[in-house]
Amino acid sequence: MGEDLLTTLSMENHHPSTLLSMDPSGGSVLSSSSHEDSDRELLIQRRQVVLSGAPDINLPLSAERSPSQQSWISDPCDILDVGLGPQIYDAEATLHIPKVTAARKCTKRGDSIWGAWFFFSFYFKPVLSEKSKEKVIWDANGVSGFDKSDVRHDVFLVQHDMENMYMWVFKERPENALGKMQLRSYMNGHSRLGEPQFPFSVDRGFARSHRMQRKQYRGLSNPQCVHGIEVVGSPNLMVVCEVDRKKWVELVGRDLNFSIPLEASDFELWRNLPSTEI
Repeated sequence: MGEDLLTTLSMENHHPSTLLSMDPSGGSVLSSSSHEDSDRELLIQRRQVVLSGAPDINLPLSAERSPSQQSWISDPCDILDVGLGPQIYDAEATLHIPKVTAARKCTKRGDSIWGAWFFFSFYFKPVLSEKSKEKVIWDANGVSGFDKSDVRHDVFLVQHDMENMYMWVFKERPENALGKMQLRSYMNGHSRLGEPQFPFSVDRGFARSHRMQRKQYRGLSNPQCVHGIEVVGSPNLMVVCEVDRKKWVELVGRDLNFSIPLEASDFELWRNLPSTEI
């Protein structure tokens, strides 16, 4: 056959396509230009797959990718916004504000607990037997030096009245006082590790009872009583260091030498106010 025989074999699946030529001698030569074009198209197609993610099975392979599918990756910050959790770029702002808030809350509770301890430690005192009064020690830590057996249980105060006197002292600055439930919990002997405890606990010999039961005391049918203590209307606070005296004055907003009047036990107004627990 004197003429060149050109046979074109086409493998079409859109991409890639191959062109083969056969010469009379039976050799085959792969078209270099067609091969380079195919490699280039394959490279482009692979890059598109990497950038755009998994292909949509509902679209043909030759379909063009939607530009909206690739736009989200153009900006590195946009990647963070797509995540399931909240993404905040300013780490310093995120950590600083909660720490300040937590510190203030902790400081406020610590001051309020200390203020409650100071009030009950110096504006009340134990009622002891005559032979035990000489053993009592008054210092910056309150009263100490007595035994459980020295406490007289025939004298008592109603806890409801003690709560009223506490809130009367703090009525100028009620934000520094304990809330209703916190005050009652503190007086019942509940406190956190490291916090000053209620000074007239059962462990120290001050019994609890319901001596006023069924007597309708101040509208209460079953008030709790604390035995072995009495009120100190005008305590001598000179045994306290100057730093603690100033702290006490700042907490209550009063002069250092104020006295607790008898009507303070009738102060009920605070019980109707909204409570701000710490």
